[in-house]
Amino acid sequence: MKRDEGPQAVNTTSLESGMETQVSSDLEYLVLATDGLWDVVQNEDVISLMRATDEPEVAAVKLTEMAHSRHSSDNITCIVVGFHH
Repeated sequence: MKRDEGPQAVNTTSLESGMETQVSSDLEYLVLATDGLWDVVQNEDVISLMRATDEPEVAAVKLTEMAHSRHSSDNITCIVVGFHH
């Protein structure tokens, strides 16, 4: 994710369990979350939050809180991995 580009310029991918994908070397963050988060939080919301929060652990907590505040009816698990190149 590049910080100076708008959300439309950021490549996001959604994968089902058991699928594989190759990531590029410019990847800054990887968000792994259950459908309890993805059912109520859009990719654009995640991108905006990641631009405002540089710490992966803080971002995971904020994303979980966002899903709770949007009344997710499913279990919510979120892990944010930060890559340092």
